[in-house]
Order: sequence, then C-alpha cells, then structure tokens
Amino acid sequence: MKKISFTEIIYALPKHVHKVMLSQDSYKIWTKPFSETSDYKGDWSEGSKIYFTSDDGKGGMVSIIDENKLGESIVIRHVGILKNNEEILSGSEVDKWKNTLETYKFNDVEGHTRLVCTIEIEDSEADEAKYKEMWLKALRLLKEICEQ
Repeated sequence: MKKISFTEIIYALPKHVHKVMLSQDSYKIWTKPFSETSDYKGDWSEGSKIYFTSDDGKGGMVSIIDENKLGESIVIRHVGILKNNEEILSGSEVDKWKNTLETYKFNDVEGHTRLVCTIEIEDSEADEAKYKEMWLKALRLLKEICEQ
C-alpha cells in the first residue's frame, strides 16, 4: 500500500469545514468526482459502521469511523464492500485493501482551515493518477461549498 496526501486551504473555520463535509446534503455534492450519486448511510460517531454508497451499479464500501473529533480529525477504516445490499468483508475483492485508512486533519491557520487528506491506495501509478484527479476535484468542491 502507498499513502498519498492532498491539501486544500479553505477560508472557513475548521469546525465549519468539518460540519459541512459530513452534512449529507453537501456530502452528495463534494463527492461527485467519485460518483455522481455518492451518498452514505450510517453514523459518523467514533466506532460506528458507515456505508458509502452510490446508485451507479458499483456498489459501495463498508467502513468504520475510527476517529471523529470536531474541527480536528476524521479517520475512516475501510473494511469491506457492499454489493446488492450485502456486506462482503473478505475475499479477493476486499483482502488486498482491507483496513486501509482515509484520514482528514483540520488545521486552524489564522482563522482558516488547512485540510489535509491522506488515503492509502494500491501501489500503482494508474491508481495514483486516478485518485489524485478525483480527490483534487472533490476537495475543490468542498472548498467552494464551505466558502459560500
């Protein structure tokens, strides 16, 4: 696995950015680069299971919220996939990336937010290029929403 990080400066306070990021309405907007129908089902509290879904036929992801500290951090651990509303927690589709982390750090810099997102991906240049393009678009959308 390889870690890649993205940073976005958002002219809003960290707590505001954090709340907007997780609000279901804005989540559906800023995550469109991943899927036009991105959504989630579940709870963002620490220890909770959450499903990241879309209606594009690709299924979804089963994840655990390892950490959620308002205005400070979010850590999501991906543990499986959701296919036909069924959790798949092991097997060839899951084992190679199971327990990878997606981490967000909200840093207050003179009244605005330096958001740092780190994800773990398979170590391939094609995957890295794909993820970089999607994540940069997504974080720019989040910035636009937060700065409105």
